[in-house]
Amino acid sequence: MTGARPDANAPPQPWVQSGRNPLWKEEPMTSSATQQGTGHTIAEREAWDAYRESLRDLEGSDYEEAERASWERLQRALLELRADN
Repeated sequence: MTGARPDANAPPQPWVQSGRNPLWKEEPMTSSATQQGTGHTIAEREAWDAYRESLRDLEGSDYEEAERASWERLQRALLELRADN
C-alpha cells in the first residue's frame, strides 16, 4: 500500500489536522495597512450600495436604462479603487 487509508468502519476522529505549520508565525499588520484595507472595503461597499439604490423601485424599460448607466458608474468606481491600491 502506498498510503494509509482510513478504515470505513472506524469512528470519525474528533479533530481534523491543520495543514498549517505550527512553527510559522504571522507578522502583525501595521495599523495603516489595516485602516487602508478597511477604507477600501467601505468604499467598495458604498459603490455597490449606490448601484443597488439607483435601481430600487424601477421596472421594465426604466430599469433597463438605469441599470446600464449604473453598471458603468459602478465599474468606473471599482476601477478607481483598484488603481488607488
